[in-house]
Amino acid sequence: MSDFKIDYKLIGPQTYDRGDVGEKSKKLARDSQRGSVTVNAPNFEEAKKKAKPLIKNSKSYERFSNRFSFDAPTKPRIKILKPLKIPGGTKGQDGIIEITPKMLINPKKYGQTDI
Repeated sequence: MSDFKIDYKLIGPQTYDRGDVGEKSKKLARDSQRGSVTVNAPNFEEAKKKAKPLIKNSKSYERFSNRFSFDAPTKPRIKILKPLKIPGGTKGQDGIIEITPKMLINPKKYGQTDI
């Protein structure tokens, strides 16, 4: 089991600007908020499953859903963002890669004759 830092984005319901009488209503940009939570799980899929209830019971989710003054037909969505680095790393120890120098010119082999 390892600790996973789950980054998430709360996305609010779509809102519209009704404008004046006779005008077409405009779609407004969706309200969103980002956050993160740390979960202990054996793999990333299990961590996502454990993180959703934690996010829904958090104060930030409650404040975000109360921000809308109208009775929205849908609650805010939770979108789990892709991790930048998975614990354990896939590149050597601690995610560090050793870079070997590369020669710019191919060395010529002297002393050999082509017959």
